[in-house]
Amino acid sequence: MEFVKIDLSTGIISRYAGMIDMNFAEDADGAPATTALIMFPQQISGDTQGNIYVTAYSYGVQKIWYANQTVDVLDSTKEWFFQSVWVDLRGNVFAGTGNNSLVIADENGNEAFETTDVDFV
Repeated sequence: MEFVKIDLSTGIISRYAGMIDMNFAEDADGAPATTALIMFPQQISGDTQGNIYVTAYSYGVQKIWYANQTVDVLDSTKEWFFQSVWVDLRGNVFAGTGNNSLVIADENGNEAFETTDVDFV
């Protein structure tokens, strides 16, 4: 899957992250954003620093760093299928898995992986 960036002032469209051709794509963890493999994205969210978070089927949550245009996999365990991701105003990243919710990183970027049972009502 490719993500594109549209410069509204010039109208120029460029590849921001991801690669269509899987033969040339790299494992996302630590890869440059434009060559990272981002398979079956489910939801996209962003934080106040311009970083983008993508939930991807069987690939955990991938963070595309605005500063250096690389990708980190915040949760590389393949047992979780994340349906949603959101970032609060303090920068805490949350990912939802059905009836469970997982806090995966705090405002400093430290990975927490703290599972809490949440009843979404």
